[in-house]
Order: sequence, then C-alpha cells, then structure tokens
Amino acid sequence: MTTFAEAIRNKLATEGISATAAARQVGLSLPAFRAVLKGESVPNARSLSKYAALLGLSVEEVQKLLPERSGEEQKRAPTRSRSSAARNRSPTAARILAFLEQAEAIMNDRLAVMVHRLPKEKRATIGLILQSME
Repeated sequence: MTTFAEAIRNKLATEGISATAAARQVGLSLPAFRAVLKGESVPNARSLSKYAALLGLSVEEVQKLLPERSGEEQKRAPTRSRSSAARNRSPTAARILAFLEQAEAIMNDRLAVMVHRLPKEKRATIGLILQSME
C-alpha cells in the first residue's frame, strides 16, 4: 500500500511540480513540507483538505494513506496551551499579543463603567440578557 509521503512524492514527480510550489499550494514552509515528503511528519486536520486538492483525492482517501495512531500515541499527542504557544512566538508577535490583551482589558473596563452609569432598570435588563446567554 502506498504511504502518504510516497503519494505526495509520486504526484510531484509525475506532474513536474517543485517542492517549493507544492509547499506554497498547501500553505506550509518548505522545511515543514519536506518533513512530510520524508515521512517524518503527517498533515494536521487544517491542511488535510489542501493535501487532498494537491493529490486530486478526497479527504477520506487521503486519510486512508495516513498511518493510524494508536490510542497511546493519541494520548501523548502534543497539545500547546496558549501560554506555551506564546513562549514560542517571536518577540514582535509576543508584543502584539500583549497589546491586544491589554486593549481587551481596557475595553472590558470601559464597558463596565458605561453599564454602571446606566439607570437601574437598564442595568437589570442587561443582567437578564447576559444571564440568558450563559
């Protein structure tokens, strides 16, 4: 049975597509795409449909080419919390994220002040609306 990596390599060879062009089509960096070509990595759920389009297959057909993960591997699958993802960002991205979080806090504070200044009846109505959204 053909593996996922073999299917990608065969497609690139028969169609004369460069790895760079294929990586761009799938939306990956060239090193990440090469890891897939070597069989060192498999696509995530978000890129699966792009790989399917590249191969001219359905998503279900592509999933059949992927190795099955055992239950133990699924338990150990790396998951990144927001804080660990933030640590791996560039300094510029980290500053932007911090700025956005501060802006969100300021907007929440301003909204609280605006609601506090409303008449009691309107505050009660807003409270009921918020309770119904929970």
